[in-house]
Amino acid sequence: PMSKALLGYGRRFQWRPPSVASKLSTSSWNGTWHLARRVGFEAVLKFNGVPEDKLEQASAAQDIWSYRFCEDGSSFHMEHTIPATGFYLNYVASIDGIWTDVCPYQKTGLTSSRFKDGGKVVSIPKGWCNTWDPLAGQTDDKTRFRTELRNPDGTLLRFWRHLTSPSEVYSEINIVRELSGGGEVTVVGPAFTYFTKVSDELPRALTGTAYAKKSHGGL
Repeated sequence: PMSKALLGYGRRFQWRPPSVASKLSTSSWNGTWHLARRVGFEAVLKFNGVPEDKLEQASAAQDIWSYRFCEDGSSFHMEHTIPATGFYLNYVASIDGIWTDVCPYQKTGLTSSRFKDGGKVVSIPKGWCNTWDPLAGQTDDKTRFRTELRNPDGTLLRFWRHLTSPSEVYSEINIVRELSGGGEVTVVGPAFTYFTKVSDELPRALTGTAYAKKSHGGL
C-alpha cells in the first residue's frame, strides 16, 4: 500500500497559486510532453501482469504525450508513444462525461500491458469516458480531467491529468473495483507520473479517418 509520506508527496502538486492558474488555458495543454518521473508505479505494472524481471525496464520506459485541445475543451487529439515497447497511438477523444465503445487503448492493449508476456487485447462495451474534473472552487477550469477505462477483469482504471503550470503536467492513477451494492474499493494506487513540456510540437495530423476533421477543425 502507498505510504502516507508518498501520498502526501503526490498531493503537494494538486494546488497551484491563483497567479499561475489565471495564466493557464485549454491551449496550455498543446505541445509535446516527456515523462520526468514516476512514483509508486510498479504496483500498477504488477497488477497488469508485468513480470518481475521486466518491472525495472517498464518503470524506466520513456513516455511521450503530444496534445492538441479544442479551444472549447470538447475534445483532444493525442499522439502517445512509448519507444521501448513500440507502443503508438494517434487519436481524438471527446471530453464529455459520456461512456463510449470507442477506446483506442482497448484496441491495442493498455500501455503497461505492452510489457506483459502473452495475452490478447479484449474490447469492452462502453469501455471508457473522459470528463473535465476541476478542483473545488475552479468550476470553469480546463486544467484537470479524469479518464476512466474498464479493465477485462471488471476493475476500473481511473486517472486524472492535471496541468499545474505551462511546463508541468502530472497524473494520479488508481485502479478501483465497483461494489455490487454501490460504492467502490481501491485495489491499486494512488500512483503518480510527472511530465515536462519539451516543445510546442503538436500531434501529427490524422488523415483518412472520421476523426480528421474534428481533430483540426476549431483548434
